[in-house]
Amino acid sequence: MPVPEKIELYNRFRLNDQLSYFKSKHAYFNRRLKAYKSATYLFLMISVTWGVLKLLAEFIELPSIFMDLSPLGVMISFIALVSTYAESNNSKEMEYKYQQMAEGIEVLNKKTPSIRSHADFEAFVKECETFLRTQNNEWSLKRLNQ
Repeated sequence: MPVPEKIELYNRFRLNDQLSYFKSKHAYFNRRLKAYKSATYLFLMISVTWGVLKLLAEFIELPSIFMDLSPLGVMISFIALVSTYAESNNSKEMEYKYQQMAEGIEVLNKKTPSIRSHADFEAFVKECETFLRTQNNEWSLKRLNQ
């Protein structure tokens, strides 16, 4: 099989497939991160509003509806605030990793015009597979440590 055909097949069936996977995962974690940030701000506003109302109640008489906010509800929202903040940090890390993988594959894709021989093609495939395997091994080790 001629080298240009091998390159085209490898790019289409291996690299472009991986690239679309990592880009879709990056987009997924990006959406997830936005949702967690929105929830974090919501819970933060609930907690801050309750605190401000309690502070104002020390100095001025407020209607009882404002003072009927349950401290238990505020505690639950504070706990939710902390957990959504932690989860958003995890999502941010995963979003970054998938973005880095997509960028790495795009860089490897740009090297294809310089491939002229079977030896160059074999070296290119080895470089690509080493890149993908290294990242997968790193993620597997991280999951084992968690």
